[in-house]
Amino acid sequence: MPSEGHNRQALGAELPVFDEDSFVKRVLGDVDIARQVAARAIDDITQHRIGLSEALDSVDSEKLHFHAHSLKGVSKLMECHQLARCAEVIERQSTNQIIAAARKETESIIPLINAAIDALGDFCSKKNGSQ
Repeated sequence: MPSEGHNRQALGAELPVFDEDSFVKRVLGDVDIARQVAARAIDDITQHRIGLSEALDSVDSEKLHFHAHSLKGVSKLMECHQLARCAEVIERQSTNQIIAAARKETESIIPLINAAIDALGDFCSKKNGSQ
């Protein structure tokens, strides 16, 4: 039976880091509003990245669950489905208090968090009129 991380990688490979077209459709094509929401999401994702690390350092499964669950939500909203799937794995592990597995998963999610932040930042910095 393949590991959960292996399954996550296989599923995640099928998805873009950030599905810009779907996100813009979600806000009814208003690119300015989409960029405002994306800028706020960058802040939220960054705070949850910090929170995940702090929760693991303090071995706080409740805090880990909170940040993983919140990261999953903002990632789904922003059409960052790879990140949402990884956050969901951490959320399940924190619920079951599998801290060692959650630590490994959290370490592997950091590059994906950074990629999502970069993709959202690139989207926010595009000139008006281009998508």
